[in-house]
Amino acid sequence: MEFLIRVVVYLKTAYQLKTRDTRELESATFFAPYDKNIEPYIRIATALWAILSSMAHEIIHYQQWLEEKEMDEKVAEGWWVIIIYSRT
Repeated sequence: MEFLIRVVVYLKTAYQLKTRDTRELESATFFAPYDKNIEPYIRIATALWAILSSMAHEIIHYQQWLEEKEMDEKVAEGWWVIIIYSRT
C-alpha cells in the first residue's frame, strides 16, 4: 500500500482507547482530519498485560494436559499471576 500522506501509528499501553468524538471504548482508532494538511494518526491499544496473562493462563492448561489432569479454570486463574510475577 502506498501512503500518499504520512500517518503516524501510536501503540498505547491501554487495554482500550476512547474515540475522539463519541468517547466510546475501542481497541484502535483513526483520526481523519478534514484538512489534508493536518496529519492523520492511528492509535492501537496493545494491552500487553492481557496478552501475557492469557498466555500464562493457557500454559497452565497445557501443564494440566501434560499431567493428564482435568482442565481446571480456577487453578489457571490463580496461577497466571504467579507465573508472570516470577518471571519479571
